[in-house]
Amino acid sequence: MRSLHALTPGTQELVAALSSLEKIAWVRLDDETVRFTVIPDTGSQVWASLPIDFILKNWTIQSAEPNNTINLELPLVPLQRALKSATNAVSASLRLTKKDGIPILSMTITTSTHLQITLKASPAST
Repeated sequence: MRSLHALTPGTQELVAALSSLEKIAWVRLDDETVRFTVIPDTGSQVWASLPIDFILKNWTIQSAEPNNTINLELPLVPLQRALKSATNAVSASLRLTKKDGIPILSMTITTSTHLQITLKASPAST
């Protein structure tokens, strides 16, 4: 995945709701859809399947998998903190890269000063 730009207003609320259930979500991105799955220690599994433009504007996804599918195990608490930091931002972008074979999800937030936050994302088993 090269980059995801301009998070939509509902992204922070969705991540906050999911993180109230569990610390980690499994996220599956493809050309058209983003799917979140949370399996809490107690209670029922929660999932959401949304058009990708509900979460992101101006996205680019590149993967060797069919339909550019990317599966991630994503820590929600750091993501929620990063999204809160982006609340009054001019723009925010996410970028997933690999460093020494380890996926790194970074968020760049543009405000009157420039801020970059890095999250560690793990590849999810499919």
